[in-house]
Amino acid sequence: MAQEILGLPSSAKFAAEGDRFYNHRRKILHLYPRGNCPLTGILSQTPEEPTNDSIMFWYERRYKSPQTLLRGTAPVTTDAPSTGDADDGSVVSAGATAVTVDLYIKVDSTADFAPGHIAIVPTQESIQFYVLAVVRGVTAPATNGYVKVRLVRAVTLGTIATIFAADTALKIVGSAFGEGASGTGKAPTAFKRPYQIQNTTQIFSDIFKFPGSVLQMAAKWDKTGFYNEKKRDTLVDHMTSIERSLIWGKRSTQDRASFDTTQEDLSVRTFSGIIEYLELWDAGSTGIAIDGATYAPYAFKGASTLDTDDQKRIITNASGLVTVDKWNDWAERVGRYHTNKTNEKLVLCGSGAIKAMVKMFRMNTSFEVAYNDTAYGLEFHTLKTPFGKFHFLTHPLFNEDPVYRFWALILDVHSLHTRPLRNRDTRLLKNRQNNGDDFRKDEYLTEMGLEFWAPEQHMLIKNLTDYAERE
Repeated sequence: MAQEILGLPSSAKFAAEGDRFYNHRRKILHLYPRGNCPLTGILSQTPEEPTNDSIMFWYERRYKSPQTLLRGTAPVTTDAPSTGDADDGSVVSAGATAVTVDLYIKVDSTADFAPGHIAIVPTQESIQFYVLAVVRGVTAPATNGYVKVRLVRAVTLGTIATIFAADTALKIVGSAFGEGASGTGKAPTAFKRPYQIQNTTQIFSDIFKFPGSVLQMAAKWDKTGFYNEKKRDTLVDHMTSIERSLIWGKRSTQDRASFDTTQEDLSVRTFSGIIEYLELWDAGSTGIAIDGATYAPYAFKGASTLDTDDQKRIITNASGLVTVDKWNDWAERVGRYHTNKTNEKLVLCGSGAIKAMVKMFRMNTSFEVAYNDTAYGLEFHTLKTPFGKFHFLTHPLFNEDPVYRFWALILDVHSLHTRPLRNRDTRLLKNRQNNGDDFRKDEYLTEMGLEFWAPEQHMLIKNLTDYAERE
């Protein structure tokens, strides 16, 4: 058996190192490897960092190729717009244009541009511009503005409205400066702040209790007694509750009435799960309403609504069919992004989805699949692709629902981090009863949140009902 999967040591290696029972969440894979919470168990194998606050923030610094979009009714003009926000100027004429002619390109943002840059319009790679000056926006310096340019090579411009239409990308491909030039006139680009992402911790509690007499009795099926039987069952219930929240959780903070009528209202928190972060990514600048306010952590991108959008991460797949071409498109889209730990992905599937995928694998000899690999006590089908390995695992919670049964959730495990509140990771708290009570009450308690990085490294594919050669 392989010693590494998903970039994590296998269960055999953990056992050899003597740290199998590091915590209750790691213990669950050993006790119930076929249980309802494989993701919780796998994430317990990854490094985790306790948080000291119930509200968590982390900061994603992502590289974005320097570029902007053209704007205005005439994005390229032969005279300068009246201001950095204005949409005026004389449109450049089609025909031969020399390298000595000044041109002005109106853009959505000048944040990435500085004198000396070389820029192109990707659909017209033969046309390159040398940036002479940058004029920032008036209302907001990073919004709007224009760049003064000259051509790198003389060209004959075609239909200007087609070549330089609004919303066409203008990308920087390099820079060039004169030999022996002084530093005067060189300008910096804007500082790029990391993107702040937020989540909260959530308190999970499961209690079990028995009268004092029952604690001393053995069961026909378990001589250790009813207590140990219930203890194991409660641990599974507790971990399964965490598992559901990791996948389907929705963030909220509300004051709610206490279950104890002698208490005042209590602040109750729930955290965002994986699917909510994918929804936030697809929503982009539109965001999602959380606690009465719009939350848009990925406002640097527009909303992604169509499955064909390269940024889309929740795939509707309305036809219900999976084809080789569609799978390769999805695998390439999500596989091009990964952490520096590994390019392997975990694919949690319902039984219907795994049935459709295995049918596709078996009917196409081009797929290289290893069936029934095992790690952490779990059984995987592993697909090797040019975009990395995809480890398919049937998820029992998906199988319980006729909709989720046809889902496939692709995860980059090292982009997911469980963040227990300091000293509040999963533990069994014993003897929670009051003095004088003739029963014993114990409690499994966890307070934790989910830290979710880089949604582009994950994907949810819905409605995988059957394989077809083509649609």
